[in-house]
Amino acid sequence: MKNFQFFFGLFCLLHLNCTLHHLKIDGGPAVRYVSPVKEDRTKFDLDRITAKKKISDNFDRLVESYNSDALTNLLEKGGYIQIDKNANYTLRYSIDITEDMPFPISPIFFLLTLGIFPVVETTDGFVTIQLIDNSSEKIIKEYRYEVTHKYVTSWLSIVASLILWGDQWDLAMFHNHGFPQEMIVSKFQKDFYTDLSNQKILFVSNSKNEKRYPKERYAILPVIYSHSKDKKTSDVIRDKIETVLVNKKYTVLERTKMNEITKEFKLAQTGLTRNDQIELGKMLNATNLILTEILELNQDDKHLEFSIKNLDVESGQILWKYEFTIDETNLSESINKAMEGLKSSIENP
Repeated sequence: MKNFQFFFGLFCLLHLNCTLHHLKIDGGPAVRYVSPVKEDRTKFDLDRITAKKKISDNFDRLVESYNSDALTNLLEKGGYIQIDKNANYTLRYSIDITEDMPFPISPIFFLLTLGIFPVVETTDGFVTIQLIDNSSEKIIKEYRYEVTHKYVTSWLSIVASLILWGDQWDLAMFHNHGFPQEMIVSKFQKDFYTDLSNQKILFVSNSKNEKRYPKERYAILPVIYSHSKDKKTSDVIRDKIETVLVNKKYTVLERTKMNEITKEFKLAQTGLTRNDQIELGKMLNATNLILTEILELNQDDKHLEFSIKNLDVESGQILWKYEFTIDETNLSESINKAMEGLKSSIENP
């Protein structure tokens, strides 16, 4: 009985020790990034590819620290991604790593010193994350991270962890700790958010069961009018045009930001040439400009004639044109009827 207790105690002493992890990503220290939550998350089907070649008996447990079932929760925790098997896009996560023990005889000293002498192991390789459009099977974006992972197993790791404190260091009771995976996903979330914010990557739809929304980004310029008495009606028309486009799921640029940029031209709208309009659209990062003006064709003060043009910023071509008349004696009904006509013009240019 005493022999059993001795060997059981020795087993626990040697196996329930602590592993201190040290990780670098792309040659720099691993960092935990705090991500703001985005309400409209991009949906991806998750495709995990695990390493096919088994390097050692411990390799399966090592792989778990890079590519485990916890990956889904880590990706969704970041705030920008939702895992959905019906999504139009796939997030393919794969690893290619090699394992090495710089000091092969260290396990012998580890046993002789009852876990005090450290066992040092290293892992080097790459983690690749691909964003794939399922409809075309094309890779939208690929993120490839070089990882250098050193892990030291010893009772001394507990003492060392008190000194070596920071994101790139982590302490775990077991070897298959998911620390590398957590830090890699955190780095990816930061890069993914940066690319979304800078519009380097665009996603037009969230799910296979949802309507694929258009990519166009519309800038609606203020309505051109000649008489100050028409300003109020012109502002209402601009608001209504914006509502129609938003309901059609087009992206409409924020008006405050757009107004600031248009002021830089220091020109009356009537003074803008076609080249000016195209240049303005590029400054706004818009694909389309909505140009609206009151036509001086009808001298009846109770009627206003409007013309709306959709200008393609890249080509400078007018994609469609819509004209309508507003009866100011029956303003609400007249505008609503005109907007129904605008919807038809957008659907059937």
